[in-house]
Amino acid sequence: MQSDKTNDMRIMITAVENYIYERKGVRVQIVFNNMARFPAHFEMLLKAYEVAINYKNTK
Repeated sequence: MQSDKTNDMRIMITAVENYIYERKGVRVQIVFNNMARFPAHFEMLLKAYEVAINYKNTK
């Protein structure tokens, strides 16, 4: 069984963007352009990635 965990930010962003599109029908683009808020935004990305992967694995 392949693990869905990754440290690649681009993979995490893509998974979350696809999850939002699948669940809400809206395309979003996640952009990290505020380096002062990067730690907080990265934490949110990690949590969102976990939700997206759990959703994918339960389908």
